[in-house]
Amino acid sequence: MRFLVTCLALSALSITLTPRAHAVSYNIDFGSATVPSSSYGAAGLPGVWNAVAVLPSSQRQPLLDVNGVESGARIYMVGASVVLETDDPLTSGDHEAFLDDMLIGFNDPLDVCIWVEGLPSGDYEVLTYALTPSEPDLDSRVRVDDGTPGPVFVGGEWPGFHSETVSYARHIVFVGTNGTIGLHSGEISANIQSGINGIQIRPYSPAEVGDGAVIDPLGTTASLGVVEPNPSSLAQRIRFRGMEEGASALIRVVDTAGRVIWQSSETANSAGEIAAEWDGVDSRGMRVPAGTYYAHASGAPPVRIVRLN
Repeated sequence: MRFLVTCLALSALSITLTPRAHAVSYNIDFGSATVPSSSYGAAGLPGVWNAVAVLPSSQRQPLLDVNGVESGARIYMVGASVVLETDDPLTSGDHEAFLDDMLIGFNDPLDVCIWVEGLPSGDYEVLTYALTPSEPDLDSRVRVDDGTPGPVFVGGEWPGFHSETVSYARHIVFVGTNGTIGLHSGEISANIQSGINGIQIRPYSPAEVGDGAVIDPLGTTASLGVVEPNPSSLAQRIRFRGMEEGASALIRVVDTAGRVIWQSSETANSAGEIAAEWDGVDSRGMRVPAGTYYAHASGAPPVRIVRLN
């Protein structure tokens, strides 16, 4: 494990973000200046993609969030040696822009190490995409520092596409007061090429229910969620798409501490959509204070709700 020790000593590849009041999401495409369109989300959220090539160890590159706003986030790295361009016949369009180029390092003596710094404190989902081009039968594992309960290796298809030589993994990580997420590609103890195609980072807000069980909103059942109007002091309609017709699911509203304050059992219509109206009261019929809440449905990312007085 010498390469990991070396990376840690050099403050591995990490992304540093300037602290902000609210956590935001980032899409990073490693390789050339060609990036996917903002409508492309891979297995995460669509939005603006940052093109990041090999950076000298002393250089920080500012990052745009998925809305194209320069938030103060920066990325820097050590161990990347070259940008590798490939031509996978299975890729085209946005998939090709994302998957057919990557940063390359070698696991001996150093893997590719990355940091993102300046993130507001909180829980984040980190999606990593990687391959080992000289050993196509191996998945290039990417470790995220301090991930808990640890990386969840997903693999297989993400919505709409999968390149056979690219694996992706989902990690849940808590960012503390240092505001930093560190990553290491090439978790394989061999002198082989280690590639990393991209990273997606977004806030993670699971909901606690019942006896303390946690709903994981990042599975594969439902997809897009919308709240309208938002913000509002009136009733707000919550919709989730991407379910099977006739499937049953709970729509839950939680506060920022993850406590369920309201829920409604719904059935997906012929378009694969579930919907409910929340009028701003909790399960006891008491009106909730103005503030930020989150809507959840099984298998879908949380949707932020703003309630006004």
